[in-house]
Amino acid sequence: MIIFTPSRKCQKKTDKLRHLNLGPAMNQRKSKSLLIDPRFQFTVIGLFASISLFACAILYTAVHYIFNQFVERGVELGLAKGHVFYQFIEWQKGKFDMAFYIVSLSVFLAITLSGLFLSHRIAGPLLRFKQYLQEEKDKPDVVPLTFRKGDFFSDLPDLFNKYQESKFGAKKDK
Repeated sequence: MIIFTPSRKCQKKTDKLRHLNLGPAMNQRKSKSLLIDPRFQFTVIGLFASISLFACAILYTAVHYIFNQFVERGVELGLAKGHVFYQFIEWQKGKFDMAFYIVSLSVFLAITLSGLFLSHRIAGPLLRFKQYLQEEKDKPDVVPLTFRKGDFFSDLPDLFNKYQESKFGAKKDK
């Protein structure tokens, strides 16, 4: 087991940065969680995973159908059961299966992780909007809504803030 220990130079830089006031965003930052809205995210990830598995199953079935067509062609030609043609087909099936399993696992993981990432980018802004509404409902001042940089629905905060301003008057900044 390898344990990382920072060098003295790295430790000195860290010590220098500790005394800096990095503002409320750094001090109040919550730890990132893998799932923001589990029900929604599991639905999206499950959909992506199902599509991936379905596509892999269709491909596997199609290729094995083709291999079986080769075997049937050999039977039609009257080749004996132990003929090198059949051995070659079996060898090819084995090679294909190994490559297929590796590629399918890689594609499945990539698509599933993409579903996690995409669902995070959707669930994050929606959670922020819900929290904003819960936090601000009893406050007398109107505070503008903000999302993280890179989140989906980036136009929603401006639209909502304009709506608030038109309904409730001038907004105050945090």
